[in-house]
Amino acid sequence: MKNLLTKKGIVLTVIVLFVAASIVPSISGNNGMIRNVSENIREQESFLGDPPEEEWNHTFDGPGDDKGKYVIQTTDGGYIVLCDKIDKIGDNRLNSDIWLIKTNAYGYEQWNRTYGESKFDLENQVQQTQDGGYIILGTIQLGSDSGDFWLIKTDSEGVVQWSRIFGGP
Repeated sequence: MKNLLTKKGIVLTVIVLFVAASIVPSISGNNGMIRNVSENIREQESFLGDPPEEEWNHTFDGPGDDKGKYVIQTTDGGYIVLCDKIDKIGDNRLNSDIWLIKTNAYGYEQWNRTYGESKFDLENQVQQTQDGGYIILGTIQLGSDSGDFWLIKTDSEGVVQWSRIFGGP
């Protein structure tokens, strides 16, 4: 019985050594492939890590603490920028209006318009309409109300065509 166990142990050892000997060259052969993948990843990280070249930049500034919030490219290749135009009135009071800026493809201002009917009007989103105008979704605070939705439709020059307020007390 002891001889049988010894023979089985030797056979098992030989099998393990045989399998190990056939696996090691496969693993070592892939080492070059693994190295190439690592080098490709490093090259891509380097490429992705480089910032793009700046084409242009412009600053639009009003008298208050203005905040650009949303920008879309328009059908003419320019951009429409939707902002909060915030002005201080008095020591602790603020007046906020919706500010729309239209630029050409190079960021130069073509026109700008301010929309405001209360002490606190904020922009939410803008979209160009099929007629080349713009639809603006904003928030308006009338009196002590916490705020209502304000929908403004403009023509392609930002001139208001119609304006509707939705909400209640």
